[in-house]
Amino acid sequence: MSVQARSPSTVMGSHGAATAMCVTGHLALISLHQCLVSLLLGTDEPSPWNLLACMTLQPLVDDAGDFFAKGEHAVAVAYERAESRRLREQQG
Repeated sequence: MSVQARSPSTVMGSHGAATAMCVTGHLALISLHQCLVSLLLGTDEPSPWNLLACMTLQPLVDDAGDFFAKGEHAVAVAYERAESRRLREQQG
């Protein structure tokens, strides 16, 4: 989140920072999934239930990445609209 002081108010924006948060969030989920897979399947004879749990979570992690990307896009669009509105107000 970036904070910019503008007369007469302070504006909080998320450009740049939103991208980093989205990517970081998805990578964190991937890392947690990798740790879980290692813990559940890292034995000599992994349980079929543990394998099923890992296989079930994988699409959820992928879906979360898609939602992070959609959120990032929505934030970028909202920021561009706000920036465009601000420029129009300054000109007229």
